[in-house]
Amino acid sequence: MSSSARTNSLINFRLIASAFAAIAALCSQRNASAQQLVVDFRFDSTGTNTATLLPGTAGQTFTIDMWATVVPSAATANTNLGLQGFAVRGASDITSGGGAFSTGAGIGTVLGSFGQLAPFNPAGFTQPKVSDLGSTNNSGASITSSTADGILDFGGNLATQKFTSLSNNGGLIFGGGATGQANPTGGWEWEVAQFQFTTGQASITPSAQTLFYPLQVSVGTSTAATISTNGSSAVSVPVTAGSPLTFNILAVTTGTTVNVLPGPNVSVLQGGTTSVGASIQNTGTSPLVGGTYTFTAADGSAGASKVTYGAAAPPTATTTIPNGNTQAFTFSAGSTTTSPIGPQTVTFTAGGSGINPTGSNLTGTLTLNVGNATADNSGTGSFAAANTLTASVAIGGSYANLVSMVTALSGTGGSDARNAANPSFGGTARILAGTNVGGSGTVSEQWRTRTPAEAAGTHPPLPAGVTSPLISNVVNLTGLENPALLAGATATDPYVLDMTYNYNLLPKNSGAPLTPPSAIEQRLAGNKLIFLASLNPNGSYDNAVSENITGTNNATPGERGVQESFAAFQTANGSVLASYMGAWGVDTANHEVWAVLNHNSSFAVVPEPSTLLLAGLGLLGLVTLRRRAKTAA
Repeated sequence: MSSSARTNSLINFRLIASAFAAIAALCSQRNASAQQLVVDFRFDSTGTNTATLLPGTAGQTFTIDMWATVVPSAATANTNLGLQGFAVRGASDITSGGGAFSTGAGIGTVLGSFGQLAPFNPAGFTQPKVSDLGSTNNSGASITSSTADGILDFGGNLATQKFTSLSNNGGLIFGGGATGQANPTGGWEWEVAQFQFTTGQASITPSAQTLFYPLQVSVGTSTAATISTNGSSAVSVPVTAGSPLTFNILAVTTGTTVNVLPGPNVSVLQGGTTSVGASIQNTGTSPLVGGTYTFTAADGSAGASKVTYGAAAPPTATTTIPNGNTQAFTFSAGSTTTSPIGPQTVTFTAGGSGINPTGSNLTGTLTLNVGNATADNSGTGSFAAANTLTASVAIGGSYANLVSMVTALSGTGGSDARNAANPSFGGTARILAGTNVGGSGTVSEQWRTRTPAEAAGTHPPLPAGVTSPLISNVVNLTGLENPALLAGATATDPYVLDMTYNYNLLPKNSGAPLTPPSAIEQRLAGNKLIFLASLNPNGSYDNAVSENITGTNNATPGERGVQESFAAFQTANGSVLASYMGAWGVDTANHEVWAVLNHNSSFAVVPEPSTLLLAGLGLLGLVTLRRRAKTAA
């Protein structure tokens, strides 16, 4: 071949190669933006394809919208875009964390739930088959595993089991009209159908995710959708999987804690109940999701539990708690023991699921002080609000057996009246009887030690010059007020208060401790010279029954200053407190005094008189006559 011929041939070859390259490039460019039909799944409630599940929450059923979008290969008017029909299937893909929800029977596509929407709703619609086809992990291109994953898919493996959408007039439905809407891709989309999808219980793993894809049908020509992109010609194109349903688990921030309200310390009168709120508090930076918070409490004590819920079962609540907020849950705590049991460590456990990133239970603790009181020892005569013990008593409920006992002191300057050998003597107060007819519902007791003056015994009703001290610490009792009774806020429902005293503080001829039962204690009690005193509005101590509401004392002289327990007195006189209002007594066997009262006050135990004792016990009878005359007056 000549040189010229070879040159021409080379030029021709290059021209042909260039032409093929141009055609290939054109084809490549056209395929990159080829006309197509894209099917999307979206949640009807939000219009998006994503649902964020609260960790651990129960399964729920969603309404799913099916959207079909005609996408042109090049920009064109919306009115040129038309849809006649297509076929599609749906399959699941558990992408991470074991899936966003539990799987099993009834989870996934709801059988018989499909409904076509106009104008894609011809008569004779057939529900697609619903079954567990397996899963897809190639972005909805195909089902890649036929192994069941516990999620119901739809469409089956046969063309006749797919979901089929057709226009109701058998022809193309064009965009730009009353149906459908423009799509951000430059196409036109129609909502063609709805169906139902049910999830299982949400996972507690923040990264867990489950997808549910639209898939093209891979049997025969059913992969095709019939569309138009030029306003007239109908063409067949593949169905392209668009947006799948995406189920995510809302991440729970760290720093989440269980708190107790009020806390961390709560004091309750032994024998009573109090409200203790347990809460979950989010200290993170994003919303803390709810789940089902099932709180339980355990007091950690040996043997039978001394802290209970009361009659009601532990509450549960399902809620979403915003950042920094708390949700309170109320418990009852109390004791049925016969003596104060002191601090109990109560652990509140928030169970269920979805509580924190690890899925384990959250716990919070509270020191529940049952019956043990801290007395203000400043010597100022004040009561520290922080040392208050309370108990809730419902209308119709009993005040009986509400007890507190001084076990600790705060401050210096006061004089503790408790017995060193047995601190319960001189520091215990117990309500023995009474019913909440119309009281406040919250009984409170606060304690203090004696002031220096009270320790020296200079307050009335002790005679001038008498140095007998108070022989107990002082308790302030409130919360029994009944506004419907006489005398306003100080009037209470009838009740019986009992206080112990320190027998070693009784007047005696020497400083040596007394050994009970002592002759001095018996003689003072027999002459009605040990009694429960209350601090009157003038700052003086009186026999507590003398401060009862005017005109209500009807106890006979024989019912005042009796030497027996209240239980023995009640056995002989009945349980109607109003019938012997003003009765009182001394139980020397247990070193206690009691009185039937209907007023609030600060109370203590008083003996009198010591000066006369120094002159001889035989003179006590004369003193008794004088005191009885004073009381009668």
